[in-house]
Amino acid sequence: MHSFSLSGGALNGQRDSSVASFQVSHGPRLQRLHRRLAEAHPESEAMGFLHQFLDGRATPRQIAGLIRGLAPGYRLLEALAPPIAKAFGSTAIPWPALMRSDALDHDLFCFPGSLHTPPSGVSKEWQRRIRMLAAQHPHCLLAHVYVRYGGDLLDGQGLGPYVNLSLQAAAYELLLFWDFPYSVSLLREQFHAGFEQLQLTEQQDDEFLDEAVNACHLNQSLLVELASF
Repeated sequence: MHSFSLSGGALNGQRDSSVASFQVSHGPRLQRLHRRLAEAHPESEAMGFLHQFLDGRATPRQIAGLIRGLAPGYRLLEALAPPIAKAFGSTAIPWPALMRSDALDHDLFCFPGSLHTPPSGVSKEWQRRIRMLAAQHPHCLLAHVYVRYGGDLLDGQGLGPYVNLSLQAAAYELLLFWDFPYSVSLLREQFHAGFEQLQLTEQQDDEFLDEAVNACHLNQSLLVELASF
């Protein structure tokens, strides 16, 4: 369920508590999805770059690279995914509150030219996959929605303050990316309910789970790429 796996200290305890609550309160699809995604996280947990975020060592340039790498994919998801979810029977996903494009535009505008980063090859790969799935396997596109926004609503709420502390220490403006317009816990409930609503065949459900793992691997690849910035 996490786009970034947090580890260590209080954040790990928060995640354990969230996982236990998740397993008790959510339906069979999301419980299966959660188990599959948990298997994809050992690589992410080991990434030194994630620890740079958590202990304040991520540079403003790396943070700028993260936002630049994410923004095009989010714009595509927000253009393509809502009608696809509706076509598969989901009406509960709170799209207006979830959408990150305006926050990303704000954050990108605030980065000065001195924080230039090279084009992200992983981001381009992610965008190509989003377009392909929307055209050929639309139910699988929703797996990318779940991994990204589900992570933003859970682990991102722990990661965001660390990122902003790093930016504040370097006298840069704080990011809005992880800020949502109302209660994050309520948003999570609505978001999860929308995914349980999806009307998928057994084969489509299995493909959805498989694609969620692919989405996690793309996120991990982006972290590896950013570590070189």
